[in-house]
Amino acid sequence: MQELVNLPRQENNRRPEVGMLGTAAPRDGDDVRRRSENQRAANLHVFVLALATFAISTGTFIVTGLVPGVADDLSVSMATAGHLVTVFAVAFALSSPVLVALTARVARRRLLVITLSLSALTNVAAAAASTFSLLLGARVASACCAAICMPVAIGTAAQLTPAGHKGRALSIAVGGISAAWVVGVPLGAVLVDYFGWRASFILAAALATLASIAVRVLLPRVKSAPLTQALLPGSPLRGGLPCSPLSLLRSSRWYPALPFSLMCVRCWKDLRASRVKE
Repeated sequence: MQELVNLPRQENNRRPEVGMLGTAAPRDGDDVRRRSENQRAANLHVFVLALATFAISTGTFIVTGLVPGVADDLSVSMATAGHLVTVFAVAFALSSPVLVALTARVARRRLLVITLSLSALTNVAAAAASTFSLLLGARVASACCAAICMPVAIGTAAQLTPAGHKGRALSIAVGGISAAWVVGVPLGAVLVDYFGWRASFILAAALATLASIAVRVLLPRVKSAPLTQALLPGSPLRGGLPCSPLSLLRSSRWYPALPFSLMCVRCWKDLRASRVKE
């Protein structure tokens, strides 16, 4: 009986939440605000990753306009200087599946910072190369860095984006490659006309350095793939070592690098076609 008497008092003590206009405030207001803030943060992260793909792509494709200058400066033929494109494309395509698999357990932000920093160093080494062999070695090292950074950046963009916006995030991250053709390569060609071919590699190094700083400051910590996923039957890692080539092909970790590899090969074919016409 006493509980029935106290029940109205408890109900009277409750005060309904009201908004600014005196109406009941929506309960999901905080959720909407939180989703909006998360979306803005995700957009910032995607554009930072697009900057990384732009820097790597610029360092990759900028060499297409440097072949004549490299041939004259280092006293090699045009066909020999064209090997800079060929070797880069082959090294990227062959090393990407293996290197991405071997670095699957490294945190994504740390891996991107390391590869972008190494890419900057390789471009500086290419700019300072005194012989064609040193330049070719620097390009191979740069290809290995790009083989890791490119698929990791694209995969991280999808990982940091909500489920309904992953397609947009991937298009923006991959758009850094197109921006390199539109902005980076022409800018490198202008530098070649005024300062020589070495200045283009300095530009690529500066862009990679800027991208590494942006990734380190603006990108949150992203964990690597769990160990259970890295050791699945279709994974290229078992016991920390690469398995057969078939397991590498079954793994989907390196798939984002496939379009980039095809673009490198296409660039090499166009360069060969232009030399034949000459």
